[in-house]
Amino acid sequence: MHHPSMLPKVDHCQEILKYQFKDRDLCWEALQMAGSGVRSAGSRSIPNGNKRLAIVGDFVLDLILSKDWYDSGALEGTWDNIRQSVVSNAMLGRVGTSSDLVKCIELPNGQKQASSKMMATTVEAVIGAVYLDAGPTGLAAAGNVMQELGIEHGGHAI
Repeated sequence: MHHPSMLPKVDHCQEILKYQFKDRDLCWEALQMAGSGVRSAGSRSIPNGNKRLAIVGDFVLDLILSKDWYDSGALEGTWDNIRQSVVSNAMLGRVGTSSDLVKCIELPNGQKQASSKMMATTVEAVIGAVYLDAGPTGLAAAGNVMQELGIEHGGHAI
């Protein structure tokens, strides 16, 4: 049995991302903060909320950004600055809030507002969920979602 708020939150998330999940439970997992009280997404146990998906999403963000950086011909020394400015918790937190993802997440029990770190974790988790859900086209799908969310480098969406 699914949590009562699952369907509206997953639907809203999909609208924001302009991506339809084949496995809606992956999206639901991505929206769970540790302590939300939701212990599973479909058949998957998620005792720590979206943290595992956030790790996947963090690597996907780095991979897509590093390819863009490489293709640009920029010098090696610029990579760390780009990464810090684009995928810092503060930046990803702003992305999550401005994109309206903040309305989709399940907060820890008793918490009324999401912190910037929570939003950053959710953005990473959503990108990780898209990557896993899309299978062989995961990087392209994740790149499209990053662009939809306005995650950009140098004024240009990735």
